[in-house]
Amino acid sequence: MNDRNKQRIGADGGEAWAAAAARLKEERISKLKSAAKDVEGFHRLPDTPQTSHPAHRLAFVDDDFMRSEETRGVRLQLELLKPELILQEHQVRSTFIFFGGARIPEPGEAAQADTAEAKANLEAASVYYDEARRFARRVAEESLKHSEREFVVTTGGGPGIM
Repeated sequence: MNDRNKQRIGADGGEAWAAAAARLKEERISKLKSAAKDVEGFHRLPDTPQTSHPAHRLAFVDDDFMRSEETRGVRLQLELLKPELILQEHQVRSTFIFFGGARIPEPGEAAQADTAEAKANLEAASVYYDEARRFARRVAEESLKHSEREFVVTTGGGPGIM
C-alpha cells in the first residue's frame, strides 16, 4: 500500500475507517423515520391552502401521482422489489418459475377462445398440462430436500400451465 492510500484509509489498513462507517450507518438507520411516522407527521400538519394542495402530499401515499404515466417505471420497480423482499423474508434462495399458457385448459376441458382454430390449438396443447404438473411435482420434491429454500416452485396461481 502506498503512502497516499495510507493517508486515505489510515495506517491500520482501513479498519478504523470501516468501524467508523459501520457506526455511521447504524446511527443513520436509527435516526431515519419509518414511512408510517412520515404519514403520521403529514396528517398532523395544519390544514392550510398549501398543505391541502396535491403538490404537498407525500409521493408514496399520493395515488394520483403513483398512478401517473410518468411513474410507470417506479411502479414496475416496486412490482419486482415486493416479491424479492418477500422471498428474502422467507429465506428463499432460488426459485423455479413456470411460464406457459394461462388459457391452456386441463385435459378434457373446453378452451375459451374467439375462433374455432384458436380453441382447437389450445385444446391440443392441453397434453402439456399434465406434463407441467409432473415436472412441477419433481421440482417441488427436490425443494423439500433443501428445507424449502432452493428450487421453490413459483407461479401466477391461475388456471392453465403456469
